[in-house]
Amino acid sequence: MQSKFIGFFFTFIGIMIMVIQSGLAPVTSLITWPFLMFLTGAFLLFTALIKKHSSLTLWGGLITALGLTIWGMKYVDGWSKHWGLLLALFGVAVLLQFSINKNKITGLVGIIMVLTGVFAYPGIADLPIISPITSIIHAYWSVFIVILGLILILKK
Repeated sequence: MQSKFIGFFFTFIGIMIMVIQSGLAPVTSLITWPFLMFLTGAFLLFTALIKKHSSLTLWGGLITALGLTIWGMKYVDGWSKHWGLLLALFGVAVLLQFSINKNKITGLVGIIMVLTGVFAYPGIADLPIISPITSIIHAYWSVFIVILGLILILKK
């Protein structure tokens, strides 16, 4: 456990140093409430993943995603302000919970959330592989939300 904590700490510090050195965010942004929210969520998420605590994994992931999104929108140049990014990050949090509880519905909900966030994002049209079908994706991405709702209604 101690070596995993030290590894997490070094990884996190290294990423923050790269963000600051690249000029993406100022050093002063590291002492703001959105960053502290992100940091708290990341610590909860790390602890939950180590102890394999399913519900704490979800809450830690949601707090991390929300803190990261708010911090990025306020302090990181070029950060997307589209809601699809937050939805995709929430989907990743649900998928992290799935990695612990192995509930198929949880995995399906996480995948649908990630896909909805990605396909609703306007920048998807810039990807060369997907660009021929982006008009269809942008027109029908809301179908994923309907499917998600039906899954949640019909689950046993």
